[in-house]
Amino acid sequence: MLTIVLTWRSPFLGVVYLTEDIRFNMNFVFMYFAILSFGLYIAMDINLWIGLFLCYALFSTSRHESSETGAALLSLIFASMILVVFYNTHNKNVVITAFALFAVANFVLIIAQLLDLDLLIKPRDHMKHLDHQIRMGIVDNRNSLSAAFAICFPVFWHRLKWGIPIVILGLIFAKTVGGVIATIPTFAYFGYYYFGKKVIIFALILLLALIAYLKFVDRPDYKWRWETWKLYAELRQKSFHNKWFGLGLGKWKEVYGFRHPETNRCIACDLIAIRSGQRGSPIYMKQAHSEPVQLDFEMGYTGVGLVIGYLISILTRVRNIRDPRPVLILLAFIINSMVYFPLHIPILGILFILAVSWLENELTSNNAYSFS
Repeated sequence: MLTIVLTWRSPFLGVVYLTEDIRFNMNFVFMYFAILSFGLYIAMDINLWIGLFLCYALFSTSRHESSETGAALLSLIFASMILVVFYNTHNKNVVITAFALFAVANFVLIIAQLLDLDLLIKPRDHMKHLDHQIRMGIVDNRNSLSAAFAICFPVFWHRLKWGIPIVILGLIFAKTVGGVIATIPTFAYFGYYYFGKKVIIFALILLLALIAYLKFVDRPDYKWRWETWKLYAELRQKSFHNKWFGLGLGKWKEVYGFRHPETNRCIACDLIAIRSGQRGSPIYMKQAHSEPVQLDFEMGYTGVGLVIGYLISILTRVRNIRDPRPVLILLAFIINSMVYFPLHIPILGILFILAVSWLENELTSNNAYSFS
């Protein structure tokens, strides 16, 4: 930390402030040392794979700096700070309370919005063209709202069962598929835990309810997302894409969200609209709507491999875990990440870090299984 302070306050090794090469801007130098310090500490004290991922993110991003990559690096610093603080406090009740309060606050705000009593956060007018102006609680659109309820769902089992109806109603209000599907592992696990073999009947009822939901409540058109991923697969073969190391954090937004300087139109958005048969419809391309796809683009095979390594490390330790809820939260994140970008929503990203800190504390504990 002393090195970080000295680097921030004065030139280091002949580097000067605000040089033409953004890599030698002191803000970036500060972030490099901060992430490196956190990465090494986390690798030694919390989890090797997480620490390696942070160090590799620094390496990958430092090769293609910009304002977007700078914002991504700053986000990594805050994420590292939150992880270290909550991991070392060893107080999962604080984490559970944070998840529960977040879900309840969203639900209360949704009701207030439905009754036109919301004086704090109203549906954004600029989101109307995306059909996201419906009640969306604290977060910025209904996809994020659905993801939020699915992610918070596991904490309400056991002693907080009063929150289960809140989550279910919240998912109905949100009306998106990604969040509903992300709740299936939680339903399945606790269905088996409480009902034993009767879980088969429980699962069939859940499946029928899901089919009914998709058919009568929400009719999503994922064609444009599919075309986005197909376009990425095609462009991935081009020389500008580094398959092993990626282009750095934040680069998806710069490449696929690029707007023509004369028309101010998103070129990739227009192309996807044409390919998906939705010409004239608004297409959002600042994120890939799939965390694995965006991870592959920004950090390449190496970044994907580190994430897989961390997931394998969880599988090798999860058998003796005391409390399954952080695992179920992580599964909800993974499932929702296939068709959305919850890790790029700041408040959901914070919840993800809290879940990881809770999970690592559970995995490193030798105590007996308990929901306490």
